[in-house]
Amino acid sequence: PLEGVLDEIGVIEETGVKILTDTEIKDITPLRAENDAVLVAVGVSYGKKLPIPGSDLPEVFTALEVLADNRADKDISYLGKKVIVIGSGSVSYDVARSLVRRGLDVTMACLEQADKLLADLHLE
Repeated sequence: PLEGVLDEIGVIEETGVKILTDTEIKDITPLRAENDAVLVAVGVSYGKKLPIPGSDLPEVFTALEVLADNRADKDISYLGKKVIVIGSGSVSYDVARSLVRRGLDVTMACLEQADKLLADLHLE
């Protein structure tokens, strides 16, 4: 739900990150003049499934589908009570945290070893 997301945004802001909302970027040039580097991290606007057997089963969802339903505070009972999230990036952790807050039993699986995980495990 939204309050959990806002709490996480607050934690990020407390680290010193400035968050500009409602900001359309039409030209990167001025940003480069004001910063040492410009990192474009806009994500994707569609969910991605793995190219492996079973990924087309009706009980397999993309992170973006689930996050959108969670953000809209929709009924997510279609997920059942026990969910496995595949991945080790920030979106995977966003999904896992969101589902735990909704009372689901969540397990995460990823290829990376624990010391090579891509996301911050400690962001509460």
